[in-house]
Parts: sequence; structure tokens; C-alpha cells
Amino acid sequence: MISHAKRLVALLLAGWSILALAAPAATEESKLQRLKYNHPGLAVDLGAGLWAWPLPMDVNGDGRIDRIVNEEDVPYNGVYVFEHPGTNDKLPVFKPARRPSNGMINAEAAKGLKVLIEPFDAGIARVGFYEAEDGAVVEFMEYYNKPKE
Repeated sequence: MISHAKRLVALLLAGWSILALAAPAATEESKLQRLKYNHPGLAVDLGAGLWAWPLPMDVNGDGRIDRIVNEEDVPYNGVYVFEHPGTNDKLPVFKPARRPSNGMINAEAAKGLKVLIEPFDAGIARVGFYEAEDGAVVEFMEYYNKPKE
């Protein structure tokens, strides 16, 4: 039993070392900048609850991606709209949130996607398949609150 465990550990270590060698070295330009969270100088907090669904889309038609956040549970139930300020900053400070409605269960942002398979009843949910601009196939599922009888 011990020799089997030693072999397993050796294989795992060998695999990790191969992965480490194969990983590309990060350059200064390719490093992502860590966003500061909950620090004293934070101007606008995009937080909207624990189970929030981000739905990036252009809300006001200005060509910039705004942040729509749907929170369907307590204590922050609601749809929150964070509009892009219109600056060219890499990390823009979004405008304070508006809450135009209550939260929605299984919200989706399929507008503008090519429909591959129209939404259909799959028993426990409605399911639809769409194609994104980059050709990726996207599946949207809207679960029923109660099982259909």
C-alpha cells in the first residue's frame, strides 16, 4: 500500500513539474491588474449580492459595455444597472447602480445572438441554443420553479 501511494505522489509531482515548465512566462504587458475590493478609496462598488448574475451589455446605446447584475435572492434581490462612464480608462469607474426592477430567476442576455435551436420544453427547464459572434455555441436554460405535471 505504501509503495502504491509513493508512486502516486511521484506521478503527481512529475505532472506538476511538466505543467510548470510548459506554462508560458508572463510579461509585464500580459499580466492582469488585480482589482482592489472593499478598500477605503473605492469610488463605486459593483457588488450586488452573493448569487449575482453579471449580464454585460450596452444598455443605453452608446457603444460601451455596461454592467447589468441580476440578484434573485435575499438580501439584495433586484436587477442593478451600472452604466459605463464613457471614459477610455482601462479600468473605468462605473456610475452608481440603478435598481429598475426586482431580480429575475435564470436571467439571460441572448438578444442579438443567432438562434440555432428555438427554446423548447425539456421537462425541468426550457432550453435554447444560440451562436455567439465568435462562433461559440451557447446554451441557455430556464429552470421551472416547480416540476411540470
